[in-house]
Amino acid sequence: MSADIREPPYVYEGLDPVSRKKSMFAEASDVAKSAAVTLGQAIEKSRQPGMPLDVLSKLVREAPLGSLVVAFLCGVIVARRR
Repeated sequence: MSADIREPPYVYEGLDPVSRKKSMFAEASDVAKSAAVTLGQAIEKSRQPGMPLDVLSKLVREAPLGSLVVAFLCGVIVARRR
């Protein structure tokens, strides 16, 4: 009976399948995709009622000209600092 028991084969590093490394462009693409997903989720969370983007979008709808003037003045201030 002891002759019927077989030991599992040994696994050596040379027998394992070689994992291929991704190219630099593939890794950069994966990072960009995950960043886009994370940013999209953050935007969706901030668009919920009462959150900052929701309040801002309602404000812009009510006073588009005033919002445009404020954005222009902020741009002028930032441009003068540089």
